[in-house]
Amino acid sequence: MKLPESLILGKSIGRILYAAGLASSASDGHRLAVQQGAYVGAAPGQKAGTNKGMLFGQLQFTPVKAWFPQETRNFLIDGKLLILRKGKHNVRVIEMVSDEEYARLGLTYPGQPYTGKVRKLNQKLKDLKAGRVQPDEVDLGESEAALDDEHEPQYDQTHLVFPEPKGRQQEALEKKIKKHL
Repeated sequence: MKLPESLILGKSIGRILYAAGLASSASDGHRLAVQQGAYVGAAPGQKAGTNKGMLFGQLQFTPVKAWFPQETRNFLIDGKLLILRKGKHNVRVIEMVSDEEYARLGLTYPGQPYTGKVRKLNQKLKDLKAGRVQPDEVDLGESEAALDDEHEPQYDQTHLVFPEPKGRQQEALEKKIKKHL
């Protein structure tokens, strides 16, 4: 998985765990770090500020502790790979890429600023009210497809796919947008 440099080197380990899919929220990621429920690929027994890395050819894990965001650099392998683990088998190998490359690839991660569903719906509603967008140009994307059969399972070739439940705020915004259409 790829994550941007600004996240890896500038945010807390709790946010990184959330973005990597090892925590259900940033606060859950922070709790994992404080309770040492997550692990980072590093030489065991070394503090975040003085970690020298692992021996070549050996992968060892040490419990994640709450450290300063700039100390994450000490756990990078070859200056670009970060290995995180939660539990026994839930492992993520994260490649750090530049912010420009991440944006060029069109990738997003959980908790990424300015990419939430509610924020996007609010912006569409503002554009509609201001007249910057015509009603026929508005695309609700996933939300529009899920309006008809909100809780009906959709069939894939291999398994059932259930749509994600919507929050009250998202439903209210969709209704407002529908009124303007």
